[in-house]
Amino acid sequence: MVREDGGEAGLHPSNIHDNAYAIGTLDLTGDQSILLGPDGPSLGGFVCPVTTAKGEMWKLGQLHPGDKVHFQLLTLEQAETIRKIKIKISILIIRTLFFRSLLSLTRHIRLWQRNTRQYRLQNQIAG
Repeated sequence: MVREDGGEAGLHPSNIHDNAYAIGTLDLTGDQSILLGPDGPSLGGFVCPVTTAKGEMWKLGQLHPGDKVHFQLLTLEQAETIRKIKIKISILIIRTLFFRSLLSLTRHIRLWQRNTRQYRLQNQIAG
């Protein structure tokens, strides 16, 4: 479940020696576990047994307070495969958007050229 407030921070007895937290880490803060996002702490003393696979991080941004999260254990190879697929999909999306923008720009340039020619012809006839 996504936490609704800041909780009791480092005061819980489950707090251990400080260690670095990775983004996407499941932080076991005693009474309630939390997923650490980019705006979360980077250092603390709670146990962090698992981290979200890099290719699945986008899902964290879709969560709302009160949402329930279900985890699936992945091997490093599976996590790497998901990351590579995510990169390929991102590249395809970027290429598609780039070429659509390029086509749109080309159409606008042609329209501008046609309008410029028509303007020049009209001024030659009128002049």
